[in-house]
Amino acid sequence: MDQLEDSVQQIFVDEFDEDDQKKIRKPYTITKSRESWTDDEHSNFLEALMKFGRDWKKIEAQVGSKNVIQIRSHAQKYFLK
Repeated sequence: MDQLEDSVQQIFVDEFDEDDQKKIRKPYTITKSRESWTDDEHSNFLEALMKFGRDWKKIEAQVGSKNVIQIRSHAQKYFLK
């Protein structure tokens, strides 16, 4: 029985040691260049913002060329001004 317990304990220690090591992160890479908002996109954004409030999905549908993440980021910068 002692031999079995030792084996189980050794397996646990080996697994713990593997999990305890620091994970290597992938380097951060920019996959897409930044795109400026055109005057038309910004106008559509402002109209949609007045019409829909902070319903980002509806604003996305009206702007058409930007996704929700881009719209929220644009809104955040707009509200800071």
